[in-house]
Amino acid sequence: MMSRIRAWVESLARGAAPGLDWLGAEAGSLSVDSVPTSPRVRRYLRGGGRGKLDFVVSGREFLDGDTAAAAENLRFFEELGRAMDGAELPDLGEGYVPERAEVLSTAYPVSADGHGTARYQMQCRIYYYESNHDRGAGS
Repeated sequence: MMSRIRAWVESLARGAAPGLDWLGAEAGSLSVDSVPTSPRVRRYLRGGGRGKLDFVVSGREFLDGDTAAAAENLRFFEELGRAMDGAELPDLGEGYVPERAEVLSTAYPVSADGHGTARYQMQCRIYYYESNHDRGAGS
């Protein structure tokens, strides 16, 4: 499912090609990272249920104390968040129907690397319905 989320983010990210659980060392790199969390929201008596997938979109950008450059770094993530809100939801694969996507946190710098770049990240979530076709009824 994460590779499908990565492809969806790539389609919304102004031509950036994100990695999957891997952020490059160079400025301009983008990654879609998995987050450890419980995927189950609700299980239905007749099988299937409702789930969620948390993920982080992270990017590496120059960080040099220039206010205009910092604002531009954040603008990319703001635009990506708005694009997620208005976009068609990704195909999550057979048996999974996406319900909605949401941005859980605005982007923020997480760490600086000592080479003039910083890692920014934005936390996101997709809710989906899961059919019981591959688990059998009553699971």
